[in-house]
Amino acid sequence: MFNCISIKGGISSVKGFYCDGISIGLKPDNGLDLAFIRPSKPCNISYLFTTNRFKAAPLKYVEQNKIEQCDFILINAKNANAMTGKEGIADVEEIMQACKEKLGVKYPLMSSTGSLVCDYLNKRLLMDCKSLISKQKIALMQAMQL
Repeated sequence: MFNCISIKGGISSVKGFYCDGISIGLKPDNGLDLAFIRPSKPCNISYLFTTNRFKAAPLKYVEQNKIEQCDFILINAKNANAMTGKEGIADVEEIMQACKEKLGVKYPLMSSTGSLVCDYLNKRLLMDCKSLISKQKIALMQAMQL
């Protein structure tokens, strides 16, 4: 078992981790709804999957690709990307491929939370992921110059 502890200052205060978030309009109040966490070097990961037959597409992506390391996590709110079938998995694969190509990461992961998906939210997420990728590049360049 493990213990969860609160990190003073949040994850952005941990040396070697960079993170940021933006609003892409998934939340009705224009709150932050798309974020990233990027370690300075790949991290080993472990996971425990649900036994629920309705696993969300990001979980299926990790399970199918047998990912053991991570160097980028994309996190979205409002859209669980669950019960989306093959199209949902294809959406995750497309987003992860964009992260690999545009950011040069090798082991991206995605975490989605929120309501069951409607197709509009998935397509919106695909389009606006590019905004976060551009912003993430800027944040990384600034952090590396410190």
